[in-house]
Amino acid sequence: MGRTCRAENIALRPRCCLDSPVQFTVEHIGLPARDPQKPRDWYVTVLGGRLVYSDGQTPPAFFVALPGRSEYGNIVGGNSFRTRGAFMKTKQRMTIVLAIAAYGISLVSAIAQDGNLEAVYQQWHAALDNNPFLDWPNFFSTNTRDTNFNMAVGAILSNKIALAYFICDKVASNEYAETEIHGHQRLYEDLCLLRYLTGIEVSGAYLKPGEDNFWENAPKVRARFKEDWTAGVFRDPSKQVKELCEAILPQETDQKISPQALSALRRYGIFGLPELTRQMKQHNSKHAFAAYLVVTGQWDTYREFVSNTNQQFTNAEAKLKHVKAWFEGTKQGARGAEPAKLMENISKALAE
Repeated sequence: MGRTCRAENIALRPRCCLDSPVQFTVEHIGLPARDPQKPRDWYVTVLGGRLVYSDGQTPPAFFVALPGRSEYGNIVGGNSFRTRGAFMKTKQRMTIVLAIAAYGISLVSAIAQDGNLEAVYQQWHAALDNNPFLDWPNFFSTNTRDTNFNMAVGAILSNKIALAYFICDKVASNEYAETEIHGHQRLYEDLCLLRYLTGIEVSGAYLKPGEDNFWENAPKVRARFKEDWTAGVFRDPSKQVKELCEAILPQETDQKISPQALSALRRYGIFGLPELTRQMKQHNSKHAFAAYLVVTGQWDTYREFVSNTNQQFTNAEAKLKHVKAWFEGTKQGARGAEPAKLMENISKALAE
């Protein structure tokens, strides 16, 4: 082994210098689990660990930092190991957490635990400024060469629901003056963050015919979103979501998902999740389930589902099980009154 070395994808990372032997330290341990929430809760309640990171996926992966100066941590993840493909999917998901843990667990932990959403937001923007060649959707990649950027995105993922409300308020209240340095760029980045966190397809919802360039028309998109946000359109869109779902019910026997119906449901993003959950429970709605997958950013599962709607998640029980798993992995990032209320409403819909 040479004096300089890189070990980006292994759990034992060498600490190298020119005048001393290579030394190894254990930084984290990966543990696959059938039900990742149970070992996560055990490490937190019994051993006094701190939940540092949750990827918000289904099945979820968590990073729990154990107390003590050693800063040892355990990564708990779950998936089916019956096929190589399923194993690789889990391996890739856990690698994201490993990268974040290896390169900056203390910084991500401090920001996430303090719940300082402004700090998370500013850290992400600073990391973007240092990576001017990144663009959507790589604004939210945790697998870049810039470890500070990976940490910034990790902090976003740990506070996803709370940050969704935060960025909506930010976009609605910030003036984004063109005279400021990077004013237009900051607006564009914030709209991308809003889209990522809330699941609202802002370009489709707020661009009018003839306004094809999202970058150029970002101020118009922002103004139209601000009008809806301040008017309370997203406060409780249950009635609108219910009407949309019931209107599409006659087409539910078709194997395909209607892009038009799905686009209309995405209009309300994560704020429509309580009613989407009820529609799955009451009508086994394919479109409600597809919309849930999209607005929560579970794109791989969404693509698999729309390609095989009559083979995967065919009954309400399977759909709701998936929602419950997402809920358990995400609720830790729902700090604040409004995020907590949203998760409470989802929980009630699951329990009805």
